Amino acid sequence: MPELCPSIRLPIGRTGRQLALISSMALGALFFALQPAQALVINVTYPNPGNVPAAAQTEINSVVTLLQTSFINNATVNITVDFTAACGLGCSSTFGFTSVSYANWRTAMNNTSGLFPQNTFLAAAIGTLPVADPIGNGTMGFVRTADAEAIGLANFAGTDSNLTFNNGGVFEFTGVATRGLFDFKNVFAHELDEALGIGSALNNRTALPSSFEPEDYFRYSSTPGVRNISVSTSANVFFSYNGTTDVAQFNQLLGSDRNDWIYANNGCPPTQTLVQNAFGCTNAVAPYGFGTPEFAALETLGWSPAATVNVPEPGTLALLGTSLLGLAALRRRRKT
Repeated sequence: MPELCPSIRLPIGRTGRQLALISSMALGALFFALQPAQALVINVTYPNPGNVPAAAQTEINSVVTLLQTSFINNATVNITVDFTAACGLGCSSTFGFTSVSYANWRTAMNNTSGLFPQNTFLAAAIGTLPVADPIGNGTMGFVRTADAEAIGLANFAGTDSNLTFNNGGVFEFTGVATRGLFDFKNVFAHELDEALGIGSALNNRTALPSSFEPEDYFRYSSTPGVRNISVSTSANVFFSYNGTTDVAQFNQLLGSDRNDWIYANNGCPPTQTLVQNAFGCTNAVAPYGFGTPEFAALETLGWSPAATVNVPEPGTLALLGTSLLGLAALRRRRKT
């Protein structure tokens, strides 16, 4: 039963890669320009094409097509994919912005909701975000570049994430549950979800940090409206877009990602077969698309469908501000 290694942040500003201030005027133009031409584009490149099985490329194209036809944010996501013996099950290195103020992230979320009122998860989520940072020090610890672009917070032309997968014959590429093999499409979707924004500042920590990732703002106890920002391995923590609906329960184990779900923590088969489970099982294929917890999380983080697919509570709007952004990289590894 594979588990996920902890996430590691790697600031790279010292290497000379910098981002400038984005003015409110520029962001305003991004949000309010006439836009029938909203589109999500996911570019996949293969640094070593001979390493990636043709069947894997077919599955990758299937997931990419599903996401591109599901969400209409004006964003370009660049990923690389490779296969190697050096990786357990799946590995990734994901880039993100640091030093984003909570106020400016909240403003970007508000304005994205204004652009895409059909995203009812986002509208409900905004209603849970007060003016003052409810869990941190007023600065976001890490906003993944793809998600930052999806909500109009910043543009980033570089590689958003590098994904690597095991080449040791551990996958099936058919979408049919197979004894002794992991479903590649599920593993790929798991890694790509985290490139798109799913993540936590709580990974591999024994004490709370002072700043957080966007998804951390939607961690709740089973008591309606009560946030639960905890590194306790025994805490019961749920993802909720509105503070009252428990969509899925987070994994809290130290050493595995706390932005993943808990449902395979007691072994296989899992109690629920979900793409974002912290532990993978063979002979299992999870659903992926609208109606799954993974898509609920992506919609909450600002990824917006072309039409209304769910009807949670309405949200509110706010004015646009400016932000000074720094760039960092986050690496994570999924291993057997």
